Amino acid sequence: MMRKNLFISQIDAPMYVESIFVVEEKQVRLTKMGDPYVNLKLVDKTGSISAKIWKDSAIDLENVPSKGAVYIKGRAEIFNDAMQIVIESIAPVEPQNINPSDFVPRLDGDPDALLEKLKKLLKPAFSSVYGPLLKKFFADSVLVDGFKTAPAAVKIHHAYIGGLLEHTFSVVKLCSYISEQYTFLDQPLLLTGAFFHDIGKIKEFRYDWTIDYSDEGKLIGHIVLGVQIVDNLIRLLPSFPSEAAMLLRHLILSHHGEPEMGTVKPPMTREAMALHLADDLDAKMASLNRIYEETRPESRWTEYQKIYSRSFFLPVDIEAELISAPGNESQRVYAATGVQLPIQKLIGKLEKNS
Repeated sequence: MMRKNLFISQIDAPMYVESIFVVEEKQVRLTKMGDPYVNLKLVDKTGSISAKIWKDSAIDLENVPSKGAVYIKGRAEIFNDAMQIVIESIAPVEPQNINPSDFVPRLDGDPDALLEKLKKLLKPAFSSVYGPLLKKFFADSVLVDGFKTAPAAVKIHHAYIGGLLEHTFSVVKLCSYISEQYTFLDQPLLLTGAFFHDIGKIKEFRYDWTIDYSDEGKLIGHIVLGVQIVDNLIRLLPSFPSEAAMLLRHLILSHHGEPEMGTVKPPMTREAMALHLADDLDAKMASLNRIYEETRPESRWTEYQKIYSRSFFLPVDIEAELISAPGNESQRVYAATGVQLPIQKLIGKLEKNS
């Protein structure tokens, strides 16, 4: 087995890079002069980095691997405020010669502890008509193990081992808050739907030394797979109310919200709408958090994000700057430069002056 001696998070410029990475994407592009070059997206458990192979290198561009593990040598440099590697040599590495844990990121924390916290949030659902269904799920060790290890996506959000568990916990927590604010919602239904909304991702992905879609994931998708899992559990409960089953299925089938986002049905109950919004919020916040983390700290803007059709602004650490600024001048400095002050400070000031 080959040892990985350098991770993407450790790469800085200028640096000579010599290590194993996984090719996630390969594109053949043209320079402004019309010469072909290869652009690769390399990944490991710490992140991703762009890599270039130019025409004047000694590498045969047509034989550059489009997927899989590779051993590369090259130079790290900054281009357009982003880190990249200019590759000098590249060779494929057999999967059996790498350690999968070097390339597939994992949940930062104890999955069993997080699962127990999730069960506590589901207490109102356990005490309802949906309780037997949840108990059947947690009695199935295969389903529970899959739920604790599956990622929530290939790359957009929670794309790591345990990502499905973490995403589900966040969505259930949001739905718990929502049901406390909007008391007319059916809380047990909403919490149960939040728990099961992405359960099909247990079967949608494969994740050995990289995260990718399974055949079932490509052909069927996690929404339908999720309904199948729930229906299999309901069959074990002959007295489970048919209307409760129908409402729960609707939450799973509609949680993507709009047809262009892959939903089977649009949300047509208040609980379905609440779940869709909670799911969308958590997914977007996790996605943005990843984008911010991958942006160099000295940058004020992220790279252009195609899925959002925009770049995002990275504000300074206002609290730290306020502490370091002399006297009361700091308040005027930030007001003049248009940087937003912490909202709680502004609220406190307004209350004090009222």
